[in-house]
Amino acid sequence: MILALCSSCRRRLGDHLAGTLVVSADSLPALSRRSSRPWLRLSILAILCASFVAFCLSFDYYGRPPLVIQGLANDSGSASIFTDRGTIIDLTLSQPTWQANTVTYTMTFQALGHGTMSNCQGHMTLRWSGFVNGWGDSSGETTCYPIASRVSAASAISNALPSAISDRMSRLSCSHHVIKAQYL
Repeated sequence: MILALCSSCRRRLGDHLAGTLVVSADSLPALSRRSSRPWLRLSILAILCASFVAFCLSFDYYGRPPLVIQGLANDSGSASIFTDRGTIIDLTLSQPTWQANTVTYTMTFQALGHGTMSNCQGHMTLRWSGFVNGWGDSSGETTCYPIASRVSAASAISNALPSAISDRMSRLSCSHHVIKAQYL
């Protein structure tokens, strides 16, 4: 700073070392000057912020319900329709049916509870409680039909995996074949 004030061309130390030429802004042609438009920058920033908030709010309303149902299925005790179903495997949701502040999904899944594998189907309705509370389970019901008894969790999960992954697991573990042979 002191060097810039003492220098005849108002050059800083970096300007001296780099050998740059310092000119005043008034000596530049009018076309090369950049006009400062703070209102343009602020309006672009406001539009970007508003777009981000709109995206977040629309995702919270339209994109969150399948995640809520999956979370309820993962925590079997928290939703009444998944209570006492055991481990939920292969949860599939249909296209939603939207009504005033509610959404209903038809679903199918396999459940492994108390050593019995079951195919289950039903529906679940979620109610919108505003942006603070979000979606919550409102009602639903499921019906399950047993397809196999005395099934271990490892066997049930391996049957639900695609064949390529199942083949890879069988190469890695001999106990995998023993479990399948006992209960199939």
